[in-house]
Amino acid sequence: MALLLITALLTGALLMIRDVERPFTGLVRVKPTAIAETEAQATREFRAVYGMGRLPCDAQGRKRM
Repeated sequence: MALLLITALLTGALLMIRDVERPFTGLVRVKPTAIAETEAQATREFRAVYGMGRLPCDAQGRKRM
């Protein structure tokens, strides 16, 4: 009986992990609009700090002074 219970709990945990790893399908569903809004907010904050045409790093990825 204990073996069946442990097996069921492990299977449930694996199925839950599988469901969470696929954000656009399954029981835990995230609409793409939430991700798009997060991207838009990050873009607004970046532009507020750095402006439209200036990146905070050079072509090699080193931080500009």
